[in-house]
Amino acid sequence: MTKIKVIIGRPGKQLEVKEIQNGFETFKSIVGGEVEFIPSANYLVIICRQSERISDEAAGVAINNVLVGTIIFTKLDEARKEFISLNDEDIQFIMEREN
Repeated sequence: MTKIKVIIGRPGKQLEVKEIQNGFETFKSIVGGEVEFIPSANYLVIICRQSERISDEAAGVAINNVLVGTIIFTKLDEARKEFISLNDEDIQFIMEREN
């Protein structure tokens, strides 16, 4: 199994760039349960635990869903239908918006 570079966000901690094994079991282990994949800009994908996504109505948010718990930012290669490493531009894009 290959490793990919991702960003992991944990509650109360700074975002962390890390290399992890590319696979569902690894994703499940990091987020602590069954995973949900949320598409974002530039082929970026947010991986979170299914039960950790709060709907707009429940969170009182007008535009964006609110995510709680540990999340993983990665990227999708649409042609190969697999997750790939974030590049430096992706990391900068995420860090500027999430920190």
